[in-house]
Amino acid sequence: MNATTSHEMPPTGWIPSLPAADGAAVVHLSLACADHPWRAAWWRWSARLAARVRGHRLQLRRAAHYVAHARAPESLQRQWQALFAIGTRRDGDAPCAWLCTQPAIWQVHARLLGDLGVDLRRVLHLRQQSWHPHGVAACHQAQDQRLDCRLARSVRLTAASALLVVKTGFTDGAGRLVALVEDSYVVGHLPVADAAQAGDDAVWRRAIVRLRHRPPSLAAGEPGSRSTRLLVEPAAARRFQQIAGALAGATAARPAAVQGVHLRSLVACELSRWGIAASRLSITFLARVGPGRELVLVQRDEKFELVDAKGRLVAFGRY
Repeated sequence: MNATTSHEMPPTGWIPSLPAADGAAVVHLSLACADHPWRAAWWRWSARLAARVRGHRLQLRRAAHYVAHARAPESLQRQWQALFAIGTRRDGDAPCAWLCTQPAIWQVHARLLGDLGVDLRRVLHLRQQSWHPHGVAACHQAQDQRLDCRLARSVRLTAASALLVVKTGFTDGAGRLVALVEDSYVVGHLPVADAAQAGDDAVWRRAIVRLRHRPPSLAAGEPGSRSTRLLVEPAAARRFQQIAGALAGATAARPAAVQGVHLRSLVACELSRWGIAASRLSITFLARVGPGRELVLVQRDEKFELVDAKGRLVAFGRY
C-alpha cells in the first residue's frame, strides 16, 4: 500500500549496511555495562543534568558518528533471562540476543541526542526496526562487537517538533555486520528555528498524523491467527529500566508507563515461544501503557498487534 494512503510510516527498508559517515566527526565512546552499575547511573544522570543546564534545543550541525566497543557479559544475559523467563528453551537465545544489545544502543542514543541539545524528557520513541542479516544466533555468539551509530535523517513534523531517525550497526571481530537497528524518535517542544532545520517530507508528516487514527486490523480467533494475553507487573517494568540503562529512564514516557521497547521485548519472547525466530522485526508504538494493564497480542501472516482492554491499538508491527 502506498505510504501516502497507509496508516503505516514509510518503510526505509532492511538495508544491510552501517550508517554512512558522510564526513561527520567520529566520536569514540566508552560504554557502561552490567558489570559496572555506577557507570550506567552516571550515564543516566549526566544526560539529564546536561539538558537542564543548557536548555532544550535541536542543533543538527552537531551530529556526529559514534563508535564504541559493545560487550554483553554473562551477567547481563542472566538478568534478561530471569526477567523474561527465557534461555531454557531451544530458541531462547533469539530474544536474548536483541536484549543484550539494547543497553548499549540506549547509552549511545542518549549521548547522540544530548550532543544535539535535546532534553530526553521531550523525546517519544515512535518506531524501532531491527535486522540480523546472519540470524539472531550470529549476533548472540559475537560477544565482543563494534557499534557504529549516527543520525540518518531528520524530518520537520510541526513548527515545534521533528522526527529523528537513528541507525545503529553492530559488527563482529571479523568486520561482519551482525545487527542493524533503526530507531525513530519524535522530539517535541522545540524552538521554531530549531525545528525548521529538519528536512521537509510531506509523506512522512502525513503518515505520522494518520498513525493516531490507525484502528486494529487483526482479531483474536480469526482463522490463521494466534493470540495471547500479556501482563507487565510493576516490578518487572522497574526492573526493565534498571537493566536497560540510560535512555529508558529519561524519555518523556511517564515514570508509570511501560517503555515501548519493553513491549517489543515481550512480543519477541512470545514469537519465540510460538517457534518464530524472527531475524528482523519492526514495531511502531502508538500509546502509553501503565504497569498492571493487560494487553492482547494477536499475530497473523507475519504481522502482529498489541491491543488494550478497551480495544485501543497500543503497538503494531511485522517480522
